[in-house]
Amino acid sequence: MRALLAITALAILAACQDAGSDGSPTAPEPELLMFLLSGNDQVAVPGEALGSPLEVQVRDGWGGAVAGVRVTWSVTSGHGAFNTPSPTVTGADGRTMASFTPSTARVELRAAIEGRAGSNVLFRTTPQLTAVYTRPSASSYCSPPGCESIAFYADHSFAIRYGEALDYFGTYSRNGPVVTLVFRQETWRAAARILGDSLLVEYNFDANMSGFEDGAFILKEGMPPQ
Repeated sequence: MRALLAITALAILAACQDAGSDGSPTAPEPELLMFLLSGNDQVAVPGEALGSPLEVQVRDGWGGAVAGVRVTWSVTSGHGAFNTPSPTVTGADGRTMASFTPSTARVELRAAIEGRAGSNVLFRTTPQLTAVYTRPSASSYCSPPGCESIAFYADHSFAIRYGEALDYFGTYSRNGPVVTLVFRQETWRAAARILGDSLLVEYNFDANMSGFEDGAFILKEGMPPQ
């Protein structure tokens, strides 16, 4: 009986091992981890190369740098071109980098270890900020004055922020002093009127029902959106 159990255990162990081309067992691939070092959240100007390269590092399961690892680079959203041929190869310090020229202001880029599914990191670019308006008085969702803000970007997108946690995005257009805000949520709209350094915002019914409050905002940074 003991002999039978021993034979069964050996069979299971052999089945769990990978076999080489000659049928002999091979060691499992070592664990490789990728880390984003620098280059994320850069301001993108379409047609101009990013000011800093995108840099990653590959380490093993013990935190040591791994040289000779091939890293592929790709665009997952937006448009642009890498100025560095892909893949790149990590050096003795486990690091490798790529340079990139965006053709849209918002781009998402992926660096991945070649042949290793799930071993990747993401980089994102942001458009140039043109204006930031803040609410000078408290609202229901932001008690301290100024914690609610509207940011306008050069690619005609906007972001409304409540405190540190809630962000809402969309696109805007301007006709004279009136700025029309269209949220990603299709039924939310707002009309804002520019009066000097003030922005008077009125939301539509659906946005009001979702908690957005009409009110005045004051220009804190930049110039009124164009």
